[in-house]
Amino acid sequence: MPSVTVAAIKEISAAVHRQVAELGWRRKAPHLVRESAGVIHGIHFQASQFGSADRGTFTINLVVTEPRIYEAWIRRPLPANPATALYPVQQRIGRMSPSARDHWWDVSATTDLSVVQRDVLDLLSIAERDFFNQFRSLEDMLERLRQQGTLPGLHGRQGGVTRGLIAAILGCTAEAETVLRQEVASSTVPGFTYNIREAAKHVGIHV
Repeated sequence: MPSVTVAAIKEISAAVHRQVAELGWRRKAPHLVRESAGVIHGIHFQASQFGSADRGTFTINLVVTEPRIYEAWIRRPLPANPATALYPVQQRIGRMSPSARDHWWDVSATTDLSVVQRDVLDLLSIAERDFFNQFRSLEDMLERLRQQGTLPGLHGRQGGVTRGLIAAILGCTAEAETVLRQEVASSTVPGFTYNIREAAKHVGIHV
């Protein structure tokens, strides 16, 4: 028998899908995915590892990925369920709330899941406007990187590397070479330097 948390996620995911299917979302249980100009949007349900059979918590990750950029940096094919591919864009749904803080829902055998479902739908409606609408294509991601230097979920120098990789994929070769060479020159961690070179090679750039 599945835990209360797993069962709750399954029920809420199905109910949410019925409400958002008209926006292009498909259910790859328990997550939701849709395509937008070549990129993939994901709604990723994440259960806490610290629960019991009859009580637990879960949250939702908002995801935007694309096969070529994912494979270049992660060096693995895009997962069969793309909503689990948390690169290059990933943000917790709690950031869509007025407090902009991480949020986990508590669930147990007595939880009214219809209330949780309404909470999730309210936040997803905000995410449609304020999150997914910003990342409709690789071009959107590249422009965000040019302006702000990073994307939600990236850390440290990953922003520059990701900019270079996306630029290469989009045919902006001179920009890709310049940015990736700068990242190699700035890196002081041999393993990270190696990863940059391997990722660059994957998109046809030698640095």
